[in-house]
Amino acid sequence: MPLWVFISAPFHPSELADKGKPPLGKRDIAVKGTVMASIITIPSLAGFFAAWALLDDALLAAGVGAVIHFVALGFSFKISKRLLVR
Repeated sequence: MPLWVFISAPFHPSELADKGKPPLGKRDIAVKGTVMASIITIPSLAGFFAAWALLDDALLAAGVGAVIHFVALGFSFKISKRLLVR
């Protein structure tokens, strides 16, 4: 069996779009992507700087920021399902 069969996607990207709804424009994608990036980044940075100021240890603060980052990342998947749907 040829290798391209395993590498290529089993569906065409146009099959993912809803048939009754118009596709998102470039501006919509940029705005919604910026909102999602803010949802993930702002809590992580705030937690990092707060932990660094309180604990005075950059390594421990980085760990706190990483934990907050992955928690925010988990919530962002749920938020993106509602936000990115037109």
